[in-house]
Amino acid sequence: MKKSLALFSILFLVISCTKQPDNVLTKEIITLSSIDNVKTLIRDSKVQDSLDKIFLAKYLDYTPLTPFEIDSIAKNQKPSSAKSIAVIYGDWPEYTDYSGWIHLKVFYAYTTTELQHQFLSRDLPSDWVLVGGGAMTFDYDPINENGAFLTQSRPDPVTNYTSWIAASKDHSIPCTHNLYVFAIGMKITDYDPAELRSNICYIQSPLSSPASNLPTAQIYVPWDYQLIGGGAYDSNVGYGNMLIESYPNGPWWVVKGKAHKRSAPSQVQAYAIGIRNIQYPGVGYILTSYTSLITHTGESYPYHNYGPLWCDVPEITGTALTCPGGIVTYDGWGRMFMELWPSSLGSNDCYYNDSGTNQAYAMGIQKRPW
Repeated sequence: MKKSLALFSILFLVISCTKQPDNVLTKEIITLSSIDNVKTLIRDSKVQDSLDKIFLAKYLDYTPLTPFEIDSIAKNQKPSSAKSIAVIYGDWPEYTDYSGWIHLKVFYAYTTTELQHQFLSRDLPSDWVLVGGGAMTFDYDPINENGAFLTQSRPDPVTNYTSWIAASKDHSIPCTHNLYVFAIGMKITDYDPAELRSNICYIQSPLSSPASNLPTAQIYVPWDYQLIGGGAYDSNVGYGNMLIESYPNGPWWVVKGKAHKRSAPSQVQAYAIGIRNIQYPGVGYILTSYTSLITHTGESYPYHNYGPLWCDVPEITGTALTCPGGIVTYDGWGRMFMELWPSSLGSNDCYYNDSGTNQAYAMGIQKRPW
């Protein structure tokens, strides 16, 4: 009888909380000693829709907003800055798959004006076709500062998918920083770039609904295409919501964001890039694939179970990298992307120490060997 009453009390409390907006979640949720069992005890769809509230409630702060936090919210609402931003552009050496027919090249841009919120894009030359990209925050001390985190790394629909967009923000504690954006272009030997571009598809999911503290979205390429890359957009409203997942899963590209320290219900979009599965002149059929590598806190600098963590983007023998991806896991308050670019996936905790893992993905392409 006592167990039944206890279970009923938990159920009543959870259902009551789901009726409240995120910014007034009750402190009583934090006192639930068995909160981690709620998911297995309750399967009602109305409750399931608000599970992110239940689990994030353990990690939300109810103290008054600080002046910095108020300023950060204002910057999220108006991310552009009147301050002029100096940008430097460049590119990496060209690389190919094992056959030498499929060519890839990384084009980059980075800011040299440190800001708390950054936004940057990189266009491709007309003879290259966009297949992937990435972003990286830098120019701050990741040990002594909370750092800055990614909210966007995606192809740009406004430019008809000829450029890659990146965006970043600090969180909880001010941290001015710079931002890199990387756009990965592809070409095939003696093949018209316009013809290649006509065989590449760019698909984006609708904004995830409803807005959530843990928003997630996914999108897949059509059956006659192979996934070659993807990207992520987090609407990052209010106090701030940042990316923790952007990775391939079969023909799908999966994206996830999270609020941190305070409630910030947001929406995300997933972007999938595909290449038509046909024979190409001189190459024949092509093959795309992906692999991943996991690094745990304690396995990379600074050799302890909190703070920044990096994981190298792995190589796939015989293939040429088309797009990186990543998943960040955490054991408590949370960890978020501080970089996801062609060389590595980097994450960091923020304000509260937390351990976790980085799982870096590499998508590659090659001439089909058979």
